[in-house]
Amino acid sequence: MIGTTRCRHGVRGGIAPVVAAALAVIAGRAALAQATGGFNIKIIDNSDKSVIVGAAVTLSNAQGFLAQTTIVTDVKGEALFPVLRPGQVYTVDVIIDGYARLRQDLRCDAGQVKDIVIAMAPEQLVHVTIIDTKTIVNIDDNEASTKFSSGFIQGLPVGGHAYTNILALAPGVQDPNGDGNPNVNGARTRDLKATVSGVSNVDPLTGKFLNQVASDSIEEISVVTAGAGAEYGRAQGAYVQIIQKQGSNDFEGVFGMIYSSRALDGTGATGLARNELPDFFRYQPSLQVSGPIVKDKIWYRLTQEYIKREDPVVLGSGGNVATQGTEQFSTSDQLTWQVSNRNKLALQYQADPLTTTNNGVSPLRPVSATQTVKFGGPTYSLTWTAPYSPSLLVESLAAYQDTRQQFIPTTSGVANSCIAGGSFLDHAQCTDFDTGRVSGSSGFHWKDERQRLTVKSDATYYKSRMWGMSHQFKFGFITENERYFRTLEEDPTFGAVGAGISANNTTPERLLLVNFSLQPLSSSRAVGTTWGVYGEDVVRPISNLSVTVGLRISQEDISSAGVKPFDPASEAQKFLAAAGSGSGQDLVTLLQNSFVAYEDIPGALDSVRAQVPGITINEGSLIGQLAFWTHFRQPDNIDLHNTNLEPRLAAAWDPWNDGKTKFSVSAGRYYDKIFLAVPFAVEREVMQESSVSLRYIHRNFKDQLQDIDINNAPGDYGRCAYQNVSTDPYIVPSPGTGPVVDPYTGQTYQDTDPGIGDGRIDDCSGKLVRGNPPGSGGGPRPPGDFVTRADGIPDLYVLNPAWGSIYKIGNYNAAKYDGVIIEFVRRQYKNWQMEASYTWSRAVGDGEDYNLALGDDRSTLADEYGYQSYDRTHAVKMNATAITPWGFRLGGAVQWQSGLPYSLLTSTTSSSTAPPQYASISQTFFSTRTTYPTHQRNDQRNRSYWNVDAKLVKEMTLPKGMNLQLTAEIFNLLNDNAYIIYDPFLSYGQQLNGANDAYRRFGRQYQIGMRLAF
Repeated sequence: MIGTTRCRHGVRGGIAPVVAAALAVIAGRAALAQATGGFNIKIIDNSDKSVIVGAAVTLSNAQGFLAQTTIVTDVKGEALFPVLRPGQVYTVDVIIDGYARLRQDLRCDAGQVKDIVIAMAPEQLVHVTIIDTKTIVNIDDNEASTKFSSGFIQGLPVGGHAYTNILALAPGVQDPNGDGNPNVNGARTRDLKATVSGVSNVDPLTGKFLNQVASDSIEEISVVTAGAGAEYGRAQGAYVQIIQKQGSNDFEGVFGMIYSSRALDGTGATGLARNELPDFFRYQPSLQVSGPIVKDKIWYRLTQEYIKREDPVVLGSGGNVATQGTEQFSTSDQLTWQVSNRNKLALQYQADPLTTTNNGVSPLRPVSATQTVKFGGPTYSLTWTAPYSPSLLVESLAAYQDTRQQFIPTTSGVANSCIAGGSFLDHAQCTDFDTGRVSGSSGFHWKDERQRLTVKSDATYYKSRMWGMSHQFKFGFITENERYFRTLEEDPTFGAVGAGISANNTTPERLLLVNFSLQPLSSSRAVGTTWGVYGEDVVRPISNLSVTVGLRISQEDISSAGVKPFDPASEAQKFLAAAGSGSGQDLVTLLQNSFVAYEDIPGALDSVRAQVPGITINEGSLIGQLAFWTHFRQPDNIDLHNTNLEPRLAAAWDPWNDGKTKFSVSAGRYYDKIFLAVPFAVEREVMQESSVSLRYIHRNFKDQLQDIDINNAPGDYGRCAYQNVSTDPYIVPSPGTGPVVDPYTGQTYQDTDPGIGDGRIDDCSGKLVRGNPPGSGGGPRPPGDFVTRADGIPDLYVLNPAWGSIYKIGNYNAAKYDGVIIEFVRRQYKNWQMEASYTWSRAVGDGEDYNLALGDDRSTLADEYGYQSYDRTHAVKMNATAITPWGFRLGGAVQWQSGLPYSLLTSTTSSSTAPPQYASISQTFFSTRTTYPTHQRNDQRNRSYWNVDAKLVKEMTLPKGMNLQLTAEIFNLLNDNAYIIYDPFLSYGQQLNGANDAYRRFGRQYQIGMRLAF
């Protein structure tokens, strides 16, 4: 049996088939605005701790991020440098008569103005005392953020040292499928926004991360999980800023190597013999060199990293192990030119071509049915940094990105296991609806290109006194032009239900539902332009209170070729009204004039014949259906225009004005109509260099994108509520008919549905059984073809009979998140540092993404609102590093997390038809109906589990200034083999028709490495 055609069209102008998915996200993501830091340097006398007025404090930067600037200390003994580029080392030089001159290097961190206290000694003494006591809590910064410096990162056990793996260490961040696209405080995976050296690292099409970043090039990672200011835009979950290293006047080089393999890991916790495991490994060499080309003028940094790995995947409870392969070459090269004292240019090139194999392998999808994905492309950027003064910093950027992606079958020519051979479908990919298993090679061939041109500029200006208050202004703009081009070739796929089929294909014992594209080779193109401007002011009405007021204005314009939209529900309503008016109109003509059909009938017929060779299609089939219609879709341009106003407001209070306690509140409206807030936060210093914070986060995600089927709807036509059904029933076309006696079996059928409009949804047909419908005469019923009977699933009625399903993308979904986070941060002090957190959270909603099966069946919408598939009620995380007296560095990452939710699902093939008034052309439409037997999505839970990772580092000093680090890392130290019902490829967990789509944790794994600095 041939499946019917499917149509997708979108909102706001009718987005055409596959273009809808592109346009839903091609609006893109704006790059994050600049982050700044600063110093407030206080000069005191070492003997009596009195302030020193009139000291000359000079600040400079060897890389030219600040022209040498001298400020004389005020009556408080302070010299303020409030706006500096973070991630850099600045040199402070203090001179005053009668005291010894002091020169000291200070590192500037993002998001805070450090309080630096310097105690000056009399000139005749041979030593000075320098005290660096930064304020633990900063009331000017209301962001909830976690920072990872390069030193902290190097001390932690992180698989492959990838920045995407580091993100999951932060509180409120969950990455259940480990793909580097985490959910942050209840947001979708597409809603995390990362920038690398100011350039957006977000895929213009998918909204997920675009490129990996060579780990040696990273200076610092900052994860802003809530309370983001006006400089942040076009994301809903979190913002990640990655600051990269730059060249200097000193030549530096680092060569590294990471290695892991089956030889180190053994069999893990699989319980299998070594010869039963496939080979898996990781080879990851890297090289970074930097230095001057022209001293004090031009510098370079060259970073290269190669990754070749096969990762084990334990498939379900049986313990079978497959692998997923990755090959990647990351490049990050930078050239920096100090044009003048106040102007610097940095030219950067980045690329990381990536190939992954066995994409999607799971217990229900073998390796032969998976895909190979090729992805990557260059990013070129030019950054102009202008530190006009310690109070004004301007940074501008232009960037171009050109990324390509390709999907191809991992293995071609593999036959499916649904049929025994002798059919044109032998090598088509098949889904067995009885078991949920997929077999046969993928028939999906995809190529696309994604381009982005970005121009942006950001400025920060500090004014010590204006309108009786101090102010820190931030303002900037960004514009992005994105283009998307795609070609797609799709082979037929099919589903099978019922018992086996005979070898000669003459006695069908299974029903085959074949899906084919009326455009097996298609292309699409979309263009989007976005811009945004913002302004923000952080004011201090009094010394211990800050108020932040900001506004961001953004606009998006999207264009593409498409078709005029049409509404099946309104078409059906008008037809039924006309048919029941008694006007005497011919029903066939009325049908033809009421509904819009597929426009390319000749092309559709040729496409069908080409894809189903050897199959005779009669006039009652798809071809006859297409030829019936006279009104067709019309081409139309898609032009979408949206303007968004995004206000931000925050306040912070230090009740004792001692820099040790902060109460803060923040709220904001972000792109896509989400209210993102930290309604309440408390932060308190508890000991030297240590603080504890308590945050409550509430988020309402409104108007999230979702596609729904608008052409198949449950109906109340008063049909087929049966009593005593034990065999194949009649189809009772009108309410109140009966009793009906089957002449073959003598079975009596009584229609108990009172009639139309009683609120009782029809269940007249759906389940497929073998046998002939009742007829005249007695005797046993002869064998025959499939027929349908009531199956307990509400009947779906096709509103526009020219189509099967029509998917409309719109703002139909909503989600809600509540979380409480307790975080302890100990900065590097006395040879150890720690970041630890506990998170309680609850994430509920209609679905995790817009292109899932959720929403496709309108009869199950009430069951779908529930826990999101990434919801974890409890999460404990602890990340720490320490330096031992014996010259070893220790690092650890400990996590305990409650289990992910999953759903119990029943999938069956069910039939639907047009409403009874369409009787003259009514056809049976078969589709896969997936229902929740418990009437609730994600109402089951996996068990909780511990994960302990550890790292040991030994440093050795070698001749000629070289340094060697040897590292050993253990992941899953407890050798846990938790059984988790979750599919990383699908990003949700399910038990389908009794079969778990699950995997087991492999167990303990090892990684060794070395770093040679020269």
